[in-house]
Amino acid sequence: MQAFGWREAVPIYVDNEFSQGVIPCLITDALQAIDTRVPYRSVISPEASDDQIVEELYKLKTMQARVFIVHMLPSLGSRIFAKAELNGMMEEGFV
Repeated sequence: MQAFGWREAVPIYVDNEFSQGVIPCLITDALQAIDTRVPYRSVISPEASDDQIVEELYKLKTMQARVFIVHMLPSLGSRIFAKAELNGMMEEGFV
């Protein structure tokens, strides 16, 4: 984050017991240690529909968020990345 000059990042993680308990603290603590702001946390249900995923991605896109840290199972992660690509969030300007 520091090497690229990124000052804020949005974590995107699956809504399960492990992620809810551990991931927010680890990510937030690590980012705060390097003076990186976390303006929003995106928590997605493992059973999220494609429409729900697109809705959350749209919210992120309209927030002007550009740096995302994704932590989830590959099955859900691949769906999120596919929808992000369809919505123009895998282009230059997004990380």
